Amino acid sequence: MIKSLIRENLTEKTFKAAVPFLVVLLLTIGLVFGSKKALAYDITLVCTGDGTCDMYPAPDTKLFEYSNMLPGDSVTNTLTIQNTDLKNACDMTMRVYKDTEDPAYFADNLWTVIKEAAVDFFGARDGTDKAANYKNIQDVYDLQTVNLGPLAANSTRVFDWTVTFDPQSGNDLQNALTKFDLKFNLTCMHIYHSLGEVKAGEICLFVFVSSPRRKEVFKALEYIVEEIKAKVPVFGKEMFEDESHQWKVNS
Repeated sequence: MIKSLIRENLTEKTFKAAVPFLVVLLLTIGLVFGSKKALAYDITLVCTGDGTCDMYPAPDTKLFEYSNMLPGDSVTNTLTIQNTDLKNACDMTMRVYKDTEDPAYFADNLWTVIKEAAVDFFGARDGTDKAANYKNIQDVYDLQTVNLGPLAANSTRVFDWTVTFDPQSGNDLQNALTKFDLKFNLTCMHIYHSLGEVKAGEICLFVFVSSPRRKEVFKALEYIVEEIKAKVPVFGKEMFEDESHQWKVNS
């Protein structure tokens, strides 16, 4: 009968701790022809390890709110996301919820690019700072979820989001309007592994994953456990009551 399990040669006691962050950010783009008017702000999200996020300059600030744009006009605003947790990295996703579009094809005429530093992250530029006819707001609607990648512990990522009104647009788009909301989800995972002697029946591996849907949780748990078994140098030494032992083999 197994009395205990000795865990040896573990590189880190805690791999990555995960606290789910959830923050909602409203984004509105309104366009009509005529004199120019702009009400938009660069926005910063600051998230901490206890699961809270603060938005600056204010929780209801719009990243874009432009009206009376002309074909060929382009607007850019900056979204800064900070992770102030000193230990834990997170994965960032952005979900898009379309609220209004009139006419129904208006979003096809709003070319867009999201870039980080000199790299076009979503869409592409036209050789200048304007968006090229590669991705548009309708593509964002269709995609629904944009994976922004990892956000390392105690780090900041800055995204410049550009929207360019198709220069060939005609008078049929006068007074056109589209509105959509963005929800940013910063998700981290808690993974803890015991070191030293673990008695029979005690927990040697703890993985915590949070998600709005259970299917994603089950998939993530399976993936994490299999990755740990395959790549992390953990060796289990099973100790028996007669003081004999054997090395455990992962299966």
